[in-house]
Amino acid sequence: MLIEFEEYVLDIAMEVSRSLGDTLEVSSTRWISRPIGKGRVKDATLAFYVDGKRRSDDIVLLISNPSFPSVVQADVAQAREIAVRVSHRVGCHIAMPVVEGRFGKQTYAAFTRLSPLSDFRLVKAFQRRRAGSVILPWIVELAKETRQYPSTPSDIERYFVQPLVSLRDDEALSGRVRDRATEYLGVVRGERVSLFTAAQHGDFWIGNVFFVRRAFPRINPVLGDFTVIDWRGSRMNGYPCVDWMRLCSSLFKVGSSSNDRLISAYQSALGISALEFQVYCFLALGRLGEELDQFPKERYIAMCDKALAFIDAHSRSE
Repeated sequence: MLIEFEEYVLDIAMEVSRSLGDTLEVSSTRWISRPIGKGRVKDATLAFYVDGKRRSDDIVLLISNPSFPSVVQADVAQAREIAVRVSHRVGCHIAMPVVEGRFGKQTYAAFTRLSPLSDFRLVKAFQRRRAGSVILPWIVELAKETRQYPSTPSDIERYFVQPLVSLRDDEALSGRVRDRATEYLGVVRGERVSLFTAAQHGDFWIGNVFFVRRAFPRINPVLGDFTVIDWRGSRMNGYPCVDWMRLCSSLFKVGSSSNDRLISAYQSALGISALEFQVYCFLALGRLGEELDQFPKERYIAMCDKALAFIDAHSRSE
Protein backbone atom coordinates (compact mmCIF):
# COMPACT_ATOMS: atom_id res chain seq x y z
CA MET A 1 0.00 0.00 0.00
CA LEU A 2 1.23 3.51 -0.86
CA ILE A 3 1.68 5.42 2.38
CA GLU A 4 0.31 8.93 1.81
CA PHE A 5 0.32 10.05 5.42
CA GLU A 6 2.57 9.99 8.46
CA GLU A 7 3.41 6.59 9.87
CA TYR A 8 1.78 7.44 13.21
CA VAL A 9 -1.63 7.11 11.51
CA LEU A 10 -1.06 3.39 11.04
CA ASP A 11 0.28 3.15 14.59
CA ILE A 12 -2.96 4.66 15.89
CA ALA A 13 -5.06 2.37 13.67
CA MET A 14 -3.16 -0.59 15.11
CA GLU A 15 -3.79 0.65 18.64
CA VAL A 16 -7.50 1.00 17.90
CA SER A 17 -7.61 -2.49 16.40
CA ARG A 18 -6.05 -3.98 19.53
CA SER A 19 -8.59 -2.14 21.70
CA LEU A 20 -11.40 -3.63 19.63
CA GLY A 21 -10.02 -7.16 19.77
CA ASP A 22 -7.83 -7.15 16.64
CA THR A 23 -10.82 -6.58 14.38
CA LEU A 24 -9.32 -4.23 11.77
CA GLU A 25 -7.35 -4.61 8.54
CA VAL A 26 -4.93 -1.82 9.38
CA SER A 27 -3.35 -1.91 5.90
CA SER A 28 -6.69 -0.65 4.47
CA THR A 29 -6.33 2.73 6.22
CA ARG A 30 -7.03 5.54 3.76
CA TRP A 31 -8.06 9.17 3.67
CA ILE A 32 -11.71 10.13 3.67
CA SER A 33 -10.81 13.62 2.55
CA ARG A 34 -7.57 15.54 2.74
CA PRO A 35 -7.59 18.71 4.87
CA ILE A 36 -6.18 21.04 2.22
CA GLY A 37 -6.98 24.45 0.80
CA LYS A 38 -6.55 28.06 1.82
CA GLY A 39 -10.00 28.32 3.38
CA ARG A 40 -9.78 25.21 5.54
CA VAL A 41 -10.20 25.35 9.30
CA LYS A 42 -6.69 25.28 10.77
CA ASP A 43 -7.58 22.85 13.57
CA ALA A 44 -9.35 20.42 11.19
CA THR A 45 -9.10 16.77 12.17
CA LEU A 46 -7.57 14.05 10.01
CA ALA A 47 -10.22 11.54 8.90
CA PHE A 48 -9.66 7.97 7.63
CA TYR A 49 -11.56 4.84 6.72
CA VAL A 50 -10.26 1.59 8.18
CA ASP A 51 -11.87 -1.65 7.02
CA GLY A 52 -12.71 -4.37 9.50
CA LYS A 53 -12.10 -8.06 9.07
CA ARG A 54 -15.88 -8.21 8.84
CA ARG A 55 -17.98 -5.49 7.24
CA SER A 56 -19.67 -4.80 10.57
CA ASP A 57 -16.25 -3.95 12.06
CA ASP A 58 -15.49 -1.09 9.60
CA ILE A 59 -14.67 2.20 11.31
CA VAL A 60 -14.03 5.87 10.73
CA LEU A 61 -10.90 7.09 12.50
CA LEU A 62 -10.49 10.74 13.47
CA ILE A 63 -7.08 12.01 14.56
CA SER A 64 -6.22 15.52 15.73
CA ASN A 65 -3.67 17.32 13.61
CA PRO A 66 -0.29 17.88 15.33
CA SER A 67 -0.80 21.63 15.68
CA PHE A 68 -4.02 21.16 17.68
CA PRO A 69 -3.48 17.83 19.48
CA SER A 70 -6.50 17.90 21.81
CA VAL A 71 -9.19 18.80 19.28
CA VAL A 72 -10.64 15.29 18.86
CA GLN A 73 -10.84 14.81 22.61
CA ALA A 74 -12.63 18.16 22.92
CA ASP A 75 -15.02 17.27 20.10
CA VAL A 76 -16.05 14.03 21.78
CA ALA A 77 -16.51 15.88 25.06
CA GLN A 78 -18.82 18.39 23.33
CA ALA A 79 -21.00 15.61 21.95
CA ARG A 80 -21.08 13.81 25.27
CA GLU A 81 -22.09 16.98 27.14
CA ILE A 82 -25.22 17.27 25.04
CA ALA A 83 -25.98 13.54 24.95
CA VAL A 84 -26.04 13.23 28.75
CA ARG A 85 -28.46 16.15 29.09
CA VAL A 86 -31.17 14.82 26.81
CA SER A 87 -33.39 11.77 26.79
CA HIS A 88 -32.13 8.50 25.37
CA ARG A 89 -34.41 8.79 22.34
CA VAL A 90 -32.61 12.03 21.44
CA GLY A 91 -29.13 11.18 22.68
CA CYS A 92 -28.98 7.88 20.79
CA HIS A 93 -28.65 9.82 17.53
CA ILE A 94 -25.51 11.64 18.70
CA ALA A 95 -22.38 9.88 17.45
CA MET A 96 -20.20 8.42 20.21
CA PRO A 97 -16.85 6.69 19.64
CA VAL A 98 -16.33 2.96 20.09
CA VAL A 99 -12.74 3.76 21.10
CA GLU A 100 -11.00 7.00 22.04
CA GLY A 101 -7.55 7.75 23.32
CA ARG A 102 -4.26 9.61 23.04
CA PHE A 103 -1.19 8.70 21.01
CA GLY A 104 1.73 10.83 22.09
CA LYS A 105 0.26 14.32 22.24
CA GLN A 106 -2.47 13.70 19.64
CA THR A 107 -5.97 12.51 20.50
CA TYR A 108 -8.10 10.17 18.39
CA ALA A 109 -11.53 8.56 18.27
CA ALA A 110 -12.93 5.66 16.25
CA PHE A 111 -16.58 5.49 15.20
CA THR A 112 -18.68 2.72 13.70
CA ARG A 113 -18.89 3.32 9.96
CA LEU A 114 -22.31 4.33 8.68
CA SER A 115 -23.65 5.26 5.22
CA PRO A 116 -24.05 8.70 3.66
CA LEU A 117 -26.60 9.39 0.95
CA SER A 118 -26.22 7.33 -2.22
CA ASP A 119 -23.79 8.27 -5.00
CA PHE A 120 -26.50 7.57 -7.57
CA ARG A 121 -28.28 10.78 -8.58
CA LEU A 122 -31.85 9.45 -8.77
CA VAL A 123 -31.50 7.44 -5.56
CA LYS A 124 -29.99 10.43 -3.79
CA ALA A 125 -32.86 12.64 -4.96
CA PHE A 126 -35.33 10.18 -3.40
CA GLN A 127 -33.29 10.04 -0.19
CA ARG A 128 -33.10 13.84 0.05
CA ARG A 129 -36.87 14.06 -0.06
CA ARG A 130 -37.17 11.57 2.78
CA ALA A 131 -34.26 12.79 4.89
CA GLY A 132 -35.85 16.01 6.09
CA SER A 133 -39.01 14.31 7.35
CA VAL A 134 -36.93 11.57 9.03
CA ILE A 135 -34.73 14.07 10.88
CA LEU A 136 -37.40 16.71 11.68
CA PRO A 137 -38.91 15.07 14.82
CA TRP A 138 -35.46 14.55 16.30
CA ILE A 139 -34.13 18.08 15.83
CA VAL A 140 -37.39 19.54 17.14
CA GLU A 141 -37.18 17.32 20.23
CA LEU A 142 -33.53 18.30 20.76
CA ALA A 143 -34.56 21.97 20.88
CA LYS A 144 -37.52 21.28 23.17
CA GLU A 145 -35.50 19.23 25.66
CA THR A 146 -32.71 21.83 25.91
CA ARG A 147 -34.83 25.00 25.68
CA GLN A 148 -33.94 27.69 28.24
CA TYR A 149 -35.53 31.12 28.52
CA PRO A 150 -33.37 34.01 29.76
CA SER A 151 -33.77 34.72 33.45
CA THR A 152 -31.83 37.98 33.85
CA PRO A 153 -31.24 41.18 31.86
CA SER A 154 -27.59 40.14 31.47
CA ASP A 155 -28.69 36.87 29.84
CA ILE A 156 -30.83 38.79 27.35
CA GLU A 157 -27.93 41.10 26.57
CA ARG A 158 -25.42 38.27 26.19
CA TYR A 159 -27.47 35.86 24.12
CA PHE A 160 -29.95 38.01 22.20
CA VAL A 161 -28.50 41.51 21.88
CA GLN A 162 -24.72 41.36 21.73
CA PRO A 163 -24.52 38.87 18.81
CA LEU A 164 -26.61 41.20 16.66
CA VAL A 165 -24.53 44.19 17.74
CA SER A 166 -21.41 42.25 16.67
CA LEU A 167 -22.90 41.65 13.21
CA ARG A 168 -24.02 45.26 12.88
CA ASP A 169 -20.56 46.58 13.78
CA ASP A 170 -18.45 44.16 11.73
CA GLU A 171 -17.22 46.29 8.83
CA ALA A 172 -15.94 43.23 6.96
CA LEU A 173 -19.52 42.08 6.36
CA SER A 174 -21.70 43.28 3.50
CA GLY A 175 -23.94 46.29 4.04
CA ARG A 176 -27.02 44.11 3.51
CA VAL A 177 -26.03 41.75 6.33
CA ARG A 178 -25.24 44.64 8.69
CA ASP A 179 -28.52 46.39 7.85
CA ARG A 180 -30.49 43.22 8.51
CA ALA A 181 -28.68 42.75 11.84
CA THR A 182 -29.73 46.30 12.75
CA GLU A 183 -33.33 45.50 11.83
CA TYR A 184 -33.37 42.33 13.95
CA LEU A 185 -31.73 44.20 16.82
CA GLY A 186 -34.71 46.54 16.81
CA VAL A 187 -37.04 43.54 16.89
CA VAL A 188 -35.27 42.08 19.93
CA ARG A 189 -35.01 45.36 21.82
CA GLY A 190 -38.64 46.11 21.03
CA GLU A 191 -39.61 42.75 22.58
CA ARG A 192 -41.46 41.71 19.44
CA VAL A 193 -40.25 38.14 19.81
CA SER A 194 -39.99 35.61 22.63
CA LEU A 195 -36.58 33.96 22.41
CA PHE A 196 -34.83 31.01 24.06
CA THR A 197 -31.51 29.23 23.82
CA ALA A 198 -31.17 25.54 22.92
CA ALA A 199 -28.57 22.96 21.98
CA GLN A 200 -27.01 23.82 18.62
CA HIS A 201 -24.91 21.46 16.50
CA GLY A 202 -23.14 24.23 14.61
CA ASP A 203 -22.54 22.47 11.28
CA PHE A 204 -25.75 20.57 10.66
CA TRP A 205 -25.69 19.75 6.96
CA ILE A 206 -26.61 16.45 5.31
CA GLY A 207 -22.93 15.46 5.06
CA ASN A 208 -22.86 15.19 8.86
CA VAL A 209 -25.91 12.90 9.01
CA PHE A 210 -25.22 9.21 8.42
CA PHE A 211 -27.57 6.25 8.20
CA VAL A 212 -27.45 2.59 9.18
CA ARG A 213 -25.53 0.62 6.56
CA ARG A 214 -27.56 -1.81 4.51
CA ALA A 215 -26.58 -4.68 2.23
CA PHE A 216 -26.47 -2.38 -0.81
CA PRO A 217 -26.03 1.12 0.66
CA ARG A 218 -25.32 2.85 -2.67
CA ILE A 219 -28.60 1.81 -4.27
CA ASN A 220 -30.99 1.26 -1.36
CA PRO A 221 -33.26 4.34 -1.34
CA VAL A 222 -34.79 3.66 2.09
CA LEU A 223 -33.24 5.68 4.91
CA GLY A 224 -32.94 3.79 8.17
CA ASP A 225 -31.91 4.98 11.60
CA PHE A 226 -29.51 7.92 11.57
CA THR A 227 -26.59 9.31 13.56
CA VAL A 228 -25.29 12.88 13.65
CA ILE A 229 -21.51 13.33 13.63
CA ASP A 230 -19.04 16.21 14.11
CA TRP A 231 -20.22 18.03 17.22
CA ARG A 232 -17.07 20.12 17.51
CA GLY A 233 -18.94 23.42 17.02
CA SER A 234 -21.85 22.53 19.27
CA ARG A 235 -23.03 24.44 22.31
CA MET A 236 -25.74 23.88 24.89
CA ASN A 237 -26.68 27.57 25.01
CA GLY A 238 -26.94 28.02 21.26
CA TYR A 239 -30.02 28.70 19.15
CA PRO A 240 -32.72 26.73 17.36
CA CYS A 241 -33.43 27.24 13.64
CA VAL A 242 -29.89 27.75 12.34
CA ASP A 243 -29.19 24.01 12.21
CA TRP A 244 -32.45 23.46 10.35
CA MET A 245 -31.63 26.24 7.91
CA ARG A 246 -28.24 24.66 7.26
CA LEU A 247 -29.74 21.21 6.71
CA CYS A 248 -32.44 22.51 4.36
CA SER A 249 -29.90 24.43 2.28
CA SER A 250 -27.85 21.25 1.89
CA LEU A 251 -30.87 19.17 0.84
CA PHE A 252 -32.54 21.42 -1.74
CA LYS A 253 -31.88 24.53 -3.78
CA VAL A 254 -32.42 27.84 -2.03
CA GLY A 255 -35.94 29.05 -2.78
CA SER A 256 -37.36 25.58 -3.42
CA SER A 257 -40.85 24.63 -2.32
CA SER A 258 -39.36 21.61 -0.54
CA ASN A 259 -37.44 23.93 1.77
CA ASP A 260 -40.58 26.03 2.31
CA ARG A 261 -42.41 22.90 3.42
CA LEU A 262 -39.64 21.80 5.79
CA ILE A 263 -39.24 25.25 7.33
CA SER A 264 -42.98 25.61 7.88
CA ALA A 265 -43.14 22.16 9.51
CA TYR A 266 -40.21 23.04 11.79
CA GLN A 267 -41.72 26.39 12.82
CA SER A 268 -45.07 24.80 13.53
CA ALA A 269 -43.55 21.99 15.60
CA LEU A 270 -41.58 24.44 17.77
CA GLY A 271 -44.30 27.09 17.88
CA ILE A 272 -42.15 29.90 16.48
CA SER A 273 -42.85 32.53 13.85
CA ALA A 274 -41.04 33.14 10.57
CA LEU A 275 -39.57 36.33 12.05
CA GLU A 276 -38.24 34.44 15.07
CA PHE A 277 -36.71 31.85 12.72
CA GLN A 278 -34.82 34.64 10.93
CA VAL A 279 -33.65 36.30 14.15
CA TYR A 280 -32.33 33.01 15.55
CA CYS A 281 -30.29 32.38 12.41
CA PHE A 282 -28.67 35.81 12.68
CA LEU A 283 -28.03 35.37 16.41
CA ALA A 284 -26.11 32.18 15.66
CA LEU A 285 -24.04 33.97 13.01
CA GLY A 286 -23.26 36.74 15.49
CA ARG A 287 -22.10 34.29 18.15
CA LEU A 288 -19.87 32.53 15.63
CA GLY A 289 -18.36 35.85 14.59
CA GLU A 290 -17.51 36.62 18.20
CA GLU A 291 -15.66 33.31 18.57
CA LEU A 292 -14.17 32.55 15.13
CA ASP A 293 -10.94 31.17 16.60
CA GLN A 294 -9.50 28.99 13.77
CA PHE A 295 -12.49 29.47 11.46
CA PRO A 296 -11.40 31.44 8.36
CA LYS A 297 -12.84 34.96 8.22
CA GLU A 298 -13.49 34.75 4.47
CA ARG A 299 -15.64 31.65 4.98
CA TYR A 300 -17.55 33.41 7.73
CA ILE A 301 -18.31 36.40 5.49
CA ALA A 302 -19.57 34.10 2.73
CA MET A 303 -21.66 32.18 5.29
CA CYS A 304 -23.39 35.38 6.40
CA ASP A 305 -24.22 36.32 2.80
CA LYS A 306 -25.61 32.84 2.09
CA ALA A 307 -27.72 32.89 5.26
CA LEU A 308 -29.28 36.21 4.28
CA ALA A 309 -29.99 34.92 0.76
CA PHE A 310 -31.68 31.85 2.25
CA ILE A 311 -33.78 33.92 4.66
CA ASP A 312 -34.91 36.27 1.91
CA ALA A 313 -35.77 33.36 -0.40
CA HIS A 314 -37.92 31.70 2.28
CA SER A 315 -39.29 34.68 4.17
CA ARG A 316 -42.77 33.71 2.99
CA SER A 317 -42.61 30.53 5.18
CA GLU A 318 -45.01 31.19 8.05
